[in-house]
Amino acid sequence: MLVSGGSGFLGRHLTTGHASDGWELITPSSSSMDITRRDSTIDAITDWKPAAVVHLAYRKGERQSIVDGSRHVAEAAAACGARSVEPFRPARIALDSSKAKDLGITCRPVSESYGI
Repeated sequence: MLVSGGSGFLGRHLTTGHASDGWELITPSSSSMDITRRDSTIDAITDWKPAAVVHLAYRKGERQSIVDGSRHVAEAAAACGARSVEPFRPARIALDSSKAKDLGITCRPVSESYGI
């Protein structure tokens, strides 16, 4: 299981708690996997070939990491056939409907500024 944001508050709890029992964990640092860079994120995740990706990386107020980074992680998970888990996606991510459909994601925004 790859956990983005594995060294953050939620990531530390996930990777040291019972939820991670039985999983081989991959917890890349932000310096080894910059989720704001699409191609390198997809390359890194598809090289690791995790069975599941839990996306917890987050930088408060930084649209590029919140929206674009989340999109890049979701695309990478889809590219390698990993199960993608993004527990806060409804509050954090804005994808245009055509990209979301391609990734198998259903977005139901409540306003035009959803996720921004």
